[in-house]
Amino acid sequence: MAYGGGTFVYLNNLGVSPTMFYSADAISWTQATLYGSSSSLYAIAYGGGFDGRKSFIALGYLNGAQDRILGSVGPSPAVFAPFPTTGVTNEHFFDVAGGNGQFVILNNQSAVLTCTNVSFLSTQWSKQTLSANGRLRRVFFGDSTFVAVGDAGSLFTSADGTNWQQRDSGVTNDLRAAAFTPDAVFLFGSDDIVLKSAPLASFQIDASRNLVFQGLRGRSFHIQWSTVLGTNVKWWDLTNLVLTGDSLVWPDDSAKDFRSRFYRAAPSPLSTNQ
Repeated sequence: MAYGGGTFVYLNNLGVSPTMFYSADAISWTQATLYGSSSSLYAIAYGGGFDGRKSFIALGYLNGAQDRILGSVGPSPAVFAPFPTTGVTNEHFFDVAGGNGQFVILNNQSAVLTCTNVSFLSTQWSKQTLSANGRLRRVFFGDSTFVAVGDAGSLFTSADGTNWQQRDSGVTNDLRAAAFTPDAVFLFGSDDIVLKSAPLASFQIDASRNLVFQGLRGRSFHIQWSTVLGTNVKWWDLTNLVLTGDSLVWPDDSAKDFRSRFYRAAPSPLSTNQ
């Protein structure tokens, strides 16, 4: 099941052929029209770029042939149809996630396929294989972050769906699911293991009065400042910073003109220009 744009969509593989249903309230359901045959549907996601708008895509299996990618047509998920997959040949997929204006598909060889703007006219997917400890099985998106998990504690994260960093999960359990909170990622795996990440984004002031930011590469911070604290305080825009690594030290040279200065920072949408 997937949710996006105020609509729930779920896949049903019971019966002779797969079906798909959508609903605005998760109570009353309408069957979607599917074009292009598939013997099963096994993953669906919302949120990537599709002809310039957010939409749903689903993955389908067709009797040993290359897996299909189906996309919703029009403003609602009432109709799904296959589309060209330039750059994708003889692929069998595991999972799909959408976010930050793009879709990321994980195949059965621990490779990720990324497309920024899916289109029925021309769709070009870029592909890269990740060197994991075990086979990657699932990919998720939340808090502006893609997370891929798999066998033997395999774990990768990406801020833009293209540049991936291998992370040390600290375990050899098979990881199968992820859940996101505003400041952390929780991973779930075999033997009932639950892992919690360090904060996804944070900042502090060091002894030299520099601003120190930490988070995923590609994370953008919007910085504001004020000379006082309290209610109804005026905050002034200072700058936007993008992490090109896991941390960044930034000196505020304009602060020397003030006796005291207070800062606040908020993570902004992730930059894809890395």
